[in-house]
Amino acid sequence: MLGFDFPVGLPIVLGPSLKVSAFRQVLRNLADGRWPDFLQPAEKIDQVGPTRPFFPARNLPKGVVSRQGLAEALGAASYDDLLRRCDRPSAERRATSSLFFLVGGQQVGKAAIAGWRELILPNADGGATAHWPFDGALAELLAPGRTVLCETYPGQFTRPLGLTVGTGGRSKRRQVDRQAQATALLGNAAEMDLALEPALRRQIEDGFGPGAQGEDAFDSLVGLLGMFLVLTGRLGEGCPWNDPDLALEGWILGHQA
Repeated sequence: MLGFDFPVGLPIVLGPSLKVSAFRQVLRNLADGRWPDFLQPAEKIDQVGPTRPFFPARNLPKGVVSRQGLAEALGAASYDDLLRRCDRPSAERRATSSLFFLVGGQQVGKAAIAGWRELILPNADGGATAHWPFDGALAELLAPGRTVLCETYPGQFTRPLGLTVGTGGRSKRRQVDRQAQATALLGNAAEMDLALEPALRRQIEDGFGPGAQGEDAFDSLVGLLGMFLVLTGRLGEGCPWNDPDLALEGWILGHQA
């Protein structure tokens, strides 16, 4: 089971204009070359449309690009309409960014473009690879000889793991604040009977070092432990299985509907 921290799915607002109701259809159209510019960010707002939704291709002067302008170019009433249901704010976390808006430190679209090209599309034909939740629940998908891909979001697991980053002025960008999470991280691993390599234990206790890459390593571990929360039954998958929009929008593992 492999978890990736980028969106996998499309907001339901694009479904009618693209004439699709399932993400599997999106992947087929991309693989067949029907939307050749879909993953190519637009240079200008007048190039934006349902089959070329990512914008802008590069940083533009302040005021040239706006969230509302992108929404209107994609036929949406507001920027919030470009969020999937699982992207919207909840009791557990604030809203994530729209998949398509490539501006700001919180943007996720560039990772999605790379991830779809390098990981999702090459494994879109099924067989030994399954995509959660589009292909079903984990209990149906996890089997010997099969790889299951899923979308994870480390910030989703902060509360369930009992971490304090993001509260009281603590930031995962600071080594000292990452060090303060060591007891909770090691405690969760012990409760789930996970055997940690000594080198990893030292990294956790050290706060993953003083460098900027420490935040990425911390996020990776949080995302991984969150996946184990779901796999061990301590946290539900969270999917609204009766919601027809799920087939196109997808879901973030462990996000409670």
